[in-house]
Amino acid sequence: MKNKTLYTKAGIVLGLLVLLSANVLAFAVSSAYEPGIKSLEINPGETKDIVVILQNMAPPEQDLIAKVTMTQGGEIATLLDEDATYSVPFGEKANVEIRVTIPKKVDIGTSYDIELSIVTSTGEEGGFGFSGGNEKTIPVIITKKEGTGINSWIYLVILVLIILIVVIFKNIDKKKGKKKK
Repeated sequence: MKNKTLYTKAGIVLGLLVLLSANVLAFAVSSAYEPGIKSLEINPGETKDIVVILQNMAPPEQDLIAKVTMTQGGEIATLLDEDATYSVPFGEKANVEIRVTIPKKVDIGTSYDIELSIVTSTGEEGGFGFSGGNEKTIPVIITKKEGTGINSWIYLVILVLIILIVVIFKNIDKKKGKKKK
């Protein structure tokens, strides 16, 4: 009798997992930045545009409409699409563009979280329409990156040019000195 009850409970739990997994896999929200894995590193006074990807993999092959709202981080980030409503056809992706702007006077090491709430629906009026929600957190850390970009390359090129000019002039002076003797 105990085994039968145990098998019944296990079957119910497995059945619920299968049913719920369809909704979990139906709609995905991803970005290059994940809490605990990779943060957006940005300098004080810098602005960067980042992308969050919405992907529709709904099993009934329905087109979805996603409404994105920023629930945290509005002091440093804005959604570039004012309406922030995205049509996401089945099997396709939509990009949510976010502009992150850090004030010039922020301490190095300060961290922020940008949180997005994404609500999806089939867009059908009347009757029952699929509806769900997702959350996305983008961690931001204020850093001071050393100049490894184009500015460093410009200084290196100028230094090499100066050295070449000095070497050329020294060779010209040596040739002139030999001709006078």
